[in-house]
Amino acid sequence: MRWLWLVLMGCRAHTPTVNATDVSVRYRAQLLGDFGPVVSEASGETIQGALQVRVDLRLRVEPTRKFRDGSYGRLIYVDGASLERVNESEDVPVANDLVGRTVELRTFSDGEILDISWIEKLAGQGRYLDAFEVIFPAISPSAPTISEGETVKQRIIWPFRNANEMRWDNTIDAVWSNHGTVQVGEVDAWKLSYEGAWGTEGKTRRSVPSQEWRARGESKGTVHYERKTSDLIEHHLEWHRLVSVEGAGDTLNQEQRFEGHVERLP
Repeated sequence: MRWLWLVLMGCRAHTPTVNATDVSVRYRAQLLGDFGPVVSEASGETIQGALQVRVDLRLRVEPTRKFRDGSYGRLIYVDGASLERVNESEDVPVANDLVGRTVELRTFSDGEILDISWIEKLAGQGRYLDAFEVIFPAISPSAPTISEGETVKQRIIWPFRNANEMRWDNTIDAVWSNHGTVQVGEVDAWKLSYEGAWGTEGKTRRSVPSQEWRARGESKGTVHYERKTSDLIEHHLEWHRLVSVEGAGDTLNQEQRFEGHVERLP
C-alpha cells in the first residue's frame, strides 16, 4: 500500500478566491482506491495481490500565514479517519494512526499547491496517505478563472515528499469547462468539470539502491464552487494511472484507480 483546493469579477465567470486564509473550513473526504496486483516486469511474477481500500476522512482546514510570494499556508487537521479493506463478503476495518495528525498545505489563492509540509506525519506504515495522496488536490483542485460556456487549460499540480528521503511530483494537464450555475442544496454554485492526462515522476534521494517512480494515466472530475465566495463546496473525481517503480534489478508495475468525493461540512 506504500504506492499506495469567489469573488465575482463579472456576472458570468468563476474566479478563484482571494481570501484563502480568512476562514476555517471542514470537509468530509471519501476515497475508494482500487490497487491492482504488483507485477515484476522481469519475471511476470505477482509480488502482491490486488486489493481495494476505502478511506473516510474528516478534515479541518485552518488559516495560518501568508508568504512573501503571495501564497498561503493552511493547516489540515485530521479530526476523523476510517479505513476499510473491501471484500466480497464483508469489509474489513484497517487500523490507522491518522487522527490528530496535521500537515500544512501551501497554495496560491487559486488553490495551486506549492508544498505540503510535514507529510511524513501522514505517510508510511499505519497511516497510508502516501497511497492516497490524491486527497490534497481533491480539496484544492486549482480551478482557473473561466466564463460560462468556455474551456480553459490549467494544470493541477502537487508535490509529495518525505523529508529528504524521497519526492514525487504529480501533474494533471486539465482542460476545464464552466457549465454555468446550479443549485447545491441551498447554495448557488458554479459547476465546473475537467479532464486530462495525469503524470507522476519521482525518486528516492538517499536510499541505496535508489528507486524511481513513473506513472501515466487519465483524470476527470466535477467541482462545485459557491457563487458568492468561490469556496469549494464539493468535488467528485475519477482518476487512474499505471505506476512503475524501478529499482536495482527489476521494475514493478501496478494499476491504480481512485474514485472520490469531497464535500464541505456546515
